[in-house]
Amino acid sequence: MILVEDKNFALFNYVNELNNQIETLQEQIADIKKEIHRFEGQGVELEEQRQRLREQIEDRCSRSNGLADEYEEKTRGARKILDQCRAGKSCSLTFIDHKGVEQISSY
Repeated sequence: MILVEDKNFALFNYVNELNNQIETLQEQIADIKKEIHRFEGQGVELEEQRQRLREQIEDRCSRSNGLADEYEEKTRGARKILDQCRAGKSCSLTFIDHKGVEQISSY
């Protein structure tokens, strides 16, 4: 009878130990789930930041392309005038007077 009681007590202690381990593992699982949720949130935030940066870069690129096109058009106009002057065609000072020296030099 004593052997059976000793065995039952040993099994009882073993079950308690297993229950303690289960509680510890459940706490670890809960902590890991919290970390997963936090990392998922960070991933979403990083993706939103990347999207905003991409949009800003695309906007800057678009504005830069617009300015480049504008300056190319001004350059073509200035070259046309210079080519006419070189060819001896109607290179009138009235154009310079009309546009102003500063504005022509900005071409």
